[in-house]
Amino acid sequence: MPKQSLKNKDKRLKNLKPWKPGQSGNPKGRPPKLISFTSLLKEEITRVNQEDKEKRTWAQLIVIATMKLAIKGNAAALREVWERIDGKTKNTPLPEEIKLVFKGCSMPGQSPAK
Repeated sequence: MPKQSLKNKDKRLKNLKPWKPGQSGNPKGRPPKLISFTSLLKEEITRVNQEDKEKRTWAQLIVIATMKLAIKGNAAALREVWERIDGKTKNTPLPEEIKLVFKGCSMPGQSPAK
């Protein structure tokens, strides 16, 4: 690095002052976004669907549609319903005792386990 660049760097570093404890470099924080898709969706989903004869909200209609899909066997809808009710499950391996119980069992359409 040329000597001139080092002198300029030293001058810049000399002017730096560390933040005091508890002080933020951006006290007002990030300015809020005026319009976002999420904010518009959150606002609209609580409104009543004017085309619905029973005057249900969009959220109510989405819940009903998701339940109908889950009942028909739609895996994504079923997973969504279960995770909303019971929380997301962890993918943990089964204990050996449980594996032994199911060793001789098979799912419909599968050949028995060996």
